[in-house]
Amino acid sequence: MFEAVSASTRWLLALGGKFLRVAPGPTLLTIPATLVSQVATLLAFLLPIKVLILVGSDGIPRYFANSFMQFDRDTLIVALSIATPAFYLLHLAMEQLVLKTSNIGAKRLLARSRKIVLFENQDDLAAASYRRYAEALANTVFIACVWLLLGFVFPLLCLLLVSYTLICIVGLGIAHKCSETLGNRIEESLSSLVAVLTSIGFMLAFLLLIQQFLVGAIQVFFIAIISLLLTRQTLNRTKRLVTAIVNLYSNRRKLNALFFTEHSLSQNDELQEEFWAMFSERARDSWLRELLTEHLAINPNRLNVNWHQTGVNDLVALEVLALDSSEKRLGRYLVRVYGKRPTLSATHEATLLLDESSEHLPAFPLLAAGQVGKWHCHIFSLTDKFAYVHPAQHTKSLLSSLWAFEPPADLAERYTRSHPMLWQRLDTSLIERLYMVAGEDNATIVRSLEEQLPDILFIIRSLPLTVVNPDININTLIQDDSGNLNVTYWGRWTLEPVGSDWPVGQRSLQELSELLQQASEIRPALREVDPQAVALSALLFKLDWLCTKQLYLDALKLIPELLKEVRDVLSDNQGDSPLNRE
Repeated sequence: MFEAVSASTRWLLALGGKFLRVAPGPTLLTIPATLVSQVATLLAFLLPIKVLILVGSDGIPRYFANSFMQFDRDTLIVALSIATPAFYLLHLAMEQLVLKTSNIGAKRLLARSRKIVLFENQDDLAAASYRRYAEALANTVFIACVWLLLGFVFPLLCLLLVSYTLICIVGLGIAHKCSETLGNRIEESLSSLVAVLTSIGFMLAFLLLIQQFLVGAIQVFFIAIISLLLTRQTLNRTKRLVTAIVNLYSNRRKLNALFFTEHSLSQNDELQEEFWAMFSERARDSWLRELLTEHLAINPNRLNVNWHQTGVNDLVALEVLALDSSEKRLGRYLVRVYGKRPTLSATHEATLLLDESSEHLPAFPLLAAGQVGKWHCHIFSLTDKFAYVHPAQHTKSLLSSLWAFEPPADLAERYTRSHPMLWQRLDTSLIERLYMVAGEDNATIVRSLEEQLPDILFIIRSLPLTVVNPDININTLIQDDSGNLNVTYWGRWTLEPVGSDWPVGQRSLQELSELLQQASEIRPALREVDPQAVALSALLFKLDWLCTKQLYLDALKLIPELLKEVRDVLSDNQGDSPLNRE
């Protein structure tokens, strides 16, 4: 941690030097303006306390400053009451000045770097970082001034604050260095941790004040109140200072690319470098052994590791053969590590594959889900021999096997509560966009679709749900030596009405009935399903996909076939239309 503090300090000094060289005027103005704003805020909250004390007193209390004694009590109350909103207005004025000078300074820095636009909202990030840096410096000055002031009026409290701050810094540094787990937690939640520590610091300061009152060490009540308020403000500024530094340092790649001419926007950061360093030949054996021991209760003597291609960004997979001391096979596994944190796809995949019913899916058994350091990890059982196959050769048999899988009721209920279903995505906004594209020539078919929409939604909602995997490709579809198909990636699975993701070519729709019959032998709920309704689901899913990709002209060409399918379904089920029932 001390190395990280040293590195961040050097970077912050370099950033401040850049600000001063390129935009000295705005920088030198922003810092004192921020400090004035902070002091004005403090006074705006402090003066009402003095007013309340005066209102509750017969005269001016003796512990008030001597300069107040020359005024009449009522005059002083009026003056302080007027000063309170005046200081608050000063605070607002300084905040506006800081905002304007920050924008000016950031624009000068961006103009000096002479670079094209690097990412979205870069101007906002530059101005916010410029302002945050100035606020951090102003907070540093404020904290130092309060410490000096308390050193004169309340030395013991000053000693407590300085000692407590040093103890927290050293304690965090030691915890970070001695424990990797604690170190990771400190890095991930430093701002929230500092908030807790500052609250504890204020409690200690309050207890010290009470103790000093009880022993009679404090004679002036008003000084105690001021000291307590200054302590609170100091600890709040400390928390904001740390938060500002954490925010600035977390954006250092972008800020370096924006403000420093010699830097470009690199896609790699320290976290990615740490992630990829795990997979070097020297590093991976260690954590693989620990992972297998922890989750599978095996202790391999030797590991035979091969790379497994995933075709998914920030997802690394290793084929691991575990052998004991006598070279006897303990197991063969596919170990996948997700590089992004938090990994939504890893959690989503585990939700499906850890369910007992997943054994009926075309997927390798998921043996365990855990973590390797900061990253999610899944361990699958892997067959000895397999080959990558092209999905075009197996699309129909693979999708029919997905139809045969019946999602557990609890999983389906949780999913439908969390995600918009196909019948919810086909709404009036979609029709409005189709009207925009259709023009006068195709407006009639869009109108027909709009009129048939209630019937369409009724039909689709009545169909059973099935799992759809949009990531079936040549890198994720493999076949074992027994001819069984397995999909190795399920990070983006969805639940859709049966028929979704089925190819909509004329021949495919003709084959649909036979394959639906095959799936119904395993899943009885499909036996009463109308094949034409399934074909309609396939067409609607395709329509939704085309509109999502903004291929509206292609979507318009699909509508006539879709309307024909709707008419065929309704002609076979005259009593099932909600409009007919009305």
